[in-house]
Amino acid sequence: MTSNRNGPNPHQGSKAGSLLFWLVFHGVASFIVLAVLLVVVPMFDKMFMEFGLKLPFPSVLVVNLSRFVVSYGLLVIPMWLLLDSGMLCLLILPVEMPRWLRSLWCGGVLIVAACLIVLVAISLVLPFVGLVQGLS
Repeated sequence: MTSNRNGPNPHQGSKAGSLLFWLVFHGVASFIVLAVLLVVVPMFDKMFMEFGLKLPFPSVLVVNLSRFVVSYGLLVIPMWLLLDSGMLCLLILPVEMPRWLRSLWCGGVLIVAACLIVLVAISLVLPFVGLVQGLS
């Protein structure tokens, strides 16, 4: 705990709590994204190959991203967790760090994760829409 001539720093506990909150929140978001990329997308990829569907560009992008994470996950996942937790520590713990920069990182990571989930959902539905239109 940091102290100054006026006594202990009253913001130190709240900063540690804030850091823990954002670490857990980002961890849950990262887990959801990884579960989708490592479990859901490969199941659809197998289905697409069995049907012999020609995939639109967003679907190809998502399938290739999933294949990359499956192939290099042991390298990419720890690097992402270290980068995210390091950035959170650097942005939350120092007193001098501007609040907008903290908010940008904390919210930005969540927005990117949500956009990625939406992109995956749309990309996995697009080939089926094309298949249904082709059958009509």
